[in-house]
Amino acid sequence: MHQCFACGELGSSDRALGAEVFPCISATCGHFYHPKCVSKLIHRGDESQAQKLQEKIAAGESFTCPVHKCLICRQGEDKEIHELQFAVCRRCPKAYHRKCLPVYVLVICHISHASSKDMLVKI
Repeated sequence: MHQCFACGELGSSDRALGAEVFPCISATCGHFYHPKCVSKLIHRGDESQAQKLQEKIAAGESFTCPVHKCLICRQGEDKEIHELQFAVCRRCPKAYHRKCLPVYVLVICHISHASSKDMLVKI
């Protein structure tokens, strides 16, 4: 069983038993997704393309999840160039280049080990 990184629901990843969640192909990722969840994230606003990708993933085709592309410009990370390094959300499948990061971002500040508080922080 693995948790879908998009919706948070658990699903079987055992292909022999009819997998419900599938892993991102990136070797360093480790995130799993339902085909419907990840296809909607990859093809935001294009239901036709999302449906096609959903069917391909359900049939076993590999995919790279949205964490590996900037949400704004849709390009990959370049760790050698400061502005093209990623800021990645740890709670949802969103990543931004430093240059594309919105002015206001939601940051989870851990006040203590027992509690946390959400706040908007201006970068």
